[in-house]
Amino acid sequence: MIKSPIAIAVLCGAVATLSLTGSAANADTYETIPINVSFQFAPTTGTTLTANTGILSAATTTITATTNSPDTLASSTSFSPYAVTAVSGNNIGLMVGTAINFLNPTPLTPGAVLTKAFTTSFGPFNENLIIRTTTFIGAGLTAGTAGASSPMALNTLVVNATGTISFAGEETAATGFGSGFVSLTATYTQPAAGGLITASIIDTTITPLPGALPLFAAGLALLGLLGWRRKRKVAA
Repeated sequence: MIKSPIAIAVLCGAVATLSLTGSAANADTYETIPINVSFQFAPTTGTTLTANTGILSAATTTITATTNSPDTLASSTSFSPYAVTAVSGNNIGLMVGTAINFLNPTPLTPGAVLTKAFTTSFGPFNENLIIRTTTFIGAGLTAGTAGASSPMALNTLVVNATGTISFAGEETAATGFGSGFVSLTATYTQPAAGGLITASIIDTTITPLPGALPLFAAGLALLGLLGWRRKRKVAA
């Protein structure tokens, strides 16, 4: 017989975990495949990025992309021409070179809505994000050889956003992807003296621990502990 309160708490937590995960395993498989992908994308060849003020150091609201390349998938004012440059942790069929429809002009203001869409061999995926922070890192001094200092060549603007990613295609046993959480970090750079703006954007899905699981497990553990103490008092 288990008498230790610690052992009871651990056992109750394990029972709670197995109960919830077991229920999830028996759910409709069309809705339970978690989206798992991390990728990087950047402007395609022929794309020009422009800050609303013309200079990245003074940009306040948007970054606009324009293109003269006939090979880009999207060149309308609704979306900008970007493409995937690297992929990892991928279960949705995303490939390097996949076109990314990124909201254009791209907002920079915290609280602004940011959308993104792309299509893989499974079908279309959509992202809806909210910009959380925008941080400007100005050109300055950086350590050089022999302890000397040299001017940093680039101004940098970093935009962080979080939101959701969802599958917008027809669901089957292989494509029953459920909505998930996603984090995006866009890094824009420009020479301190002005010139072309470049961008590198990283998009990563997030798998949070379900909020109900630890609460449920903790509740059962507390009940088990109270029951053990009650029995101990009766025995005494």
